[in-house]
Amino acid sequence: MVPGSYYHIYNHANGRENLFIEVKNYNFFIERISIYILPFLNLHAYCLLPNHFHLLISIKEIDEIKLLESFKTFQKLTDEKFQPLLEKRVSKSFFNLFSSYAQSFNKVYARKGSLFMPNMKIRSN
Repeated sequence: MVPGSYYHIYNHANGRENLFIEVKNYNFFIERISIYILPFLNLHAYCLLPNHFHLLISIKEIDEIKLLESFKTFQKLTDEKFQPLLEKRVSKSFFNLFSSYAQSFNKVYARKGSLFMPNMKIRSN
């Protein structure tokens, strides 16, 4: 993922299940996005459907991300050395988003197991 580039991110629920059952599910998912994704990405558009979602995002510029509290130790790195760390951090952020949402969903609806398909899809511009 390259800073400043746009990406279409999407994922689907496992099987014939739904990711969103009630309005509160949609709101909770958006709250999780603001916590886990927005520190590193710009969210330009989203579409949440009962069994899947689409996000149009762009990666923030490296200088903007380096200003984040959690990246203070990386501020002296060159952009080339910082890029792989950024990609890992973005990937981990999506993992945390999906995990947080699925754990809460499973608890509320007394279900077990994976909620999302194993690999989200990413399409670049």
